Amino acid sequence: MYDSSSGSPRTANTWGKFAVHEKQEANRAATASHGELPRLPS
Repeated sequence: MYDSSSGSPRTANTWGKFAVHEKQEANRAATASHGELPRLPS
């Protein structure tokens, strides 16, 4: 999905969204491991 012709700003934005998604997944997994229902950000 990386395209050098797109320019750095777009690439940085893509990776930024990916990092946020990974963090949300980690939080959801941590919540589930505590025996609670996963809570999605509203």
